[in-house]
Amino acid sequence: MPKPRILPPLVLSAGLLLATAAQGEIIVLVCALSSTDPAEASIPLEKTMTVDLDRKLVDGHPARITPREIAYDVPGPAPGETVTTAVSRLGGSVSVTSSLAGTLFTGRCGKAAQTGF
Repeated sequence: MPKPRILPPLVLSAGLLLATAAQGEIIVLVCALSSTDPAEASIPLEKTMTVDLDRKLVDGHPARITPREIAYDVPGPAPGETVTTAVSRLGGSVSVTSSLAGTLFTGRCGKAAQTGF
């Protein structure tokens, strides 16, 4: 007598649940930054970023999200300046770079919380 095949439907159901949970995933990153200016390097800074992986947004700004990096641009204080924040998804390093002044801040980020819709 053949045994009932329950496993494939269970595996399929689990796969659908995981796929659904991944959609609309939001992560919160907390980053500890240091200025590259030696006069300000000892002043600790903290930045929290909300990353919407599904919509490819960071704090509401359009982002480039790949398996290796999360990056986004905002206008800088000077006319024509762009400030880019880039976080490595592999090691957690972060850099904030100005198109006019070079690297402004460096540091590390870690995931603070995770929610799924």
